[in-house]
Amino acid sequence: AVGCGYAAYANGYGLRIIRLSDGWSWFLANVASWDWNQALALSCSEAFVSIAIDGPINTLARVGLATLGPGTAPD
Repeated sequence: AVGCGYAAYANGYGLRIIRLSDGWSWFLANVASWDWNQALALSCSEAFVSIAIDGPINTLARVGLATLGPGTAPD
């Protein structure tokens, strides 16, 4: 998913959000009962992501971009 200067994707291990202007990124790892399935959309303030909780229960999560923390510099 791409929107408002960001891109996001889930890769089976977690969710990666990338700021396109400089390549800075954030990784949100899957946890025991929570799996990031698919990035659906990005606004200027939030990422909307399909998640699985405890296996077959699918729902939607909103991730505030301002709450992501320091992130990782590009290689």
